[in-house]
Order: sequence, then C-alpha cells, then structure tokens
Amino acid sequence: MSQGISMMAGLMLAAMMAACSPSQPPAESEATQSAEGMPAPPPVAEPSEPMPAEPTSTPAAPAVSTPSGSMVVYVCDDGSGLTVTYDEYSALVKLPTGSTMLSRAESVSGGDDGAYLGEELSLHRNGNTVQLQSSGKTRICTNAPTG
Repeated sequence: MSQGISMMAGLMLAAMMAACSPSQPPAESEATQSAEGMPAPPPVAEPSEPMPAEPTSTPAAPAVSTPSGSMVVYVCDDGSGLTVTYDEYSALVKLPTGSTMLSRAESVSGGDDGAYLGEELSLHRNGNTVQLQSSGKTRICTNAPTG
C-alpha cells in the first residue's frame, strides 16, 4: 500500500507542476480569430497628432521694417542730431555727448512703434519720428533725408 500512496503522491505532484508551468501562446492571436461568439477586440489606439508648440515670447522686431543692425540718422527740433543703430533687442543711441545702449521694451499693443529704455535716456519710435527723453527734456527728431 505504501507503493500505491507513493505513486498517487507522484501523480499529484506531476499534475500540480503541470498546472503551474507557463502556458503556451495560442496558435493564433485573438485579433485573427473568427468573430463568431467572440466579443469584439478592443479598439486600436491611433497615434494622436502632435500638439502645436506653445508660442514663445520673443521681443518684436524694430518698427517700420528697419533691418537689424541698420543705422538711422535723425535731425531734432532743437537743431541737434542723433544716430540710432537698431537691432532686435536694443538700440545704440549716439549723441554729441556720447553713446548709450537702450533695451527694447516689449509692446503690448504690437503696433508700429518701439520703445527703448535706459537709466537716464529713453527713445520712443513711431514711424520716421522718435521722441528722445533725457534729463527731463523731450526732443522730437525725424529721419534725416539721405542724399
């Protein structure tokens, strides 16, 4: 009888091991099986279109289509003159008393004007006219005729 118990225990052990072993993959995938009596396969997720990039805030280019790095000569209402070299982010103002670099201020209106600010000097541009403010004085200057 002990031989019968040993054989029975061996068979049970073999059955348990077979039940715990990894199963073989199905011969054909669920997606290719016939639809008879089978639930529909889950929908296939399609790749979504990429989201457009968030617009980045960049300073506006100088007004009145002045190319970056261009130099403009102005004659002021008090008879003085000034030269301004504009680039994308600043303006270099050359006066008879010296030169000053001004930073471009961002325009909320997005119009054709441009504002350039420094510690003691500011320049507001509108078309071919600039308004220069320094030491509490304001000068109106226009683009000098070339030629």
